[in-house]
Amino acid sequence: MVVLLIPACLLLIALTPGLVEHVLGERWAGSTTAIRILVIASLIGMIGDATTPLLKGFGQPSRVTILEILQSGLTLGLAWLLAGRYGLPGAVMAVLLGVAATQLLCVRYSLKLLDHPYAGFWQPLAIITSASLAGTMLTGWLENSMPGLAGFIMASASGVIVTLGLIIVADRLLGHRILPPLARHFPTISRLLRIAGKL
Repeated sequence: MVVLLIPACLLLIALTPGLVEHVLGERWAGSTTAIRILVIASLIGMIGDATTPLLKGFGQPSRVTILEILQSGLTLGLAWLLAGRYGLPGAVMAVLLGVAATQLLCVRYSLKLLDHPYAGFWQPLAIITSASLAGTMLTGWLENSMPGLAGFIMASASGVIVTLGLIIVADRLLGHRILPPLARHFPTISRLLRIAGKL
């Protein structure tokens, strides 16, 4: 999840203005901030996405229900407070805050169920995040330097290539084995990695 979602979310944050202008069209004008907030909420929500099947597997679906009720309640309450004052950005900010608040409870649940559930996680996370930030900065710079649809496409492709390239290089040099689990679950990615390895 981290290998796929962190690069995708960070690149999407950089590409949102071009996405709205060149792909979504005029009806989405003014939604850039809202889209970016929702992307950040998805990024933060990865902890909960991993914790939910864990709780079900340990026979604790009631805790999943608690998480859902808490997140929904917080989101609705905050949306009622923020949407009237800030409009659409306020409504999506309520989503972000509701998701963020429940992630702390997810961490607590996982720590109770497993011994050291995050052991060995932080270094790969740092590698993936650093590579994604480098690709995102390149994407933002290229999109600003080359306006228009062609610039948007070039920025998108360059960001993806640089991000994945840095992850592959760091994975090989540091030996964290970030990519093999991804390749096992996604055969298409496995083939692409083999091609990249030959290059």
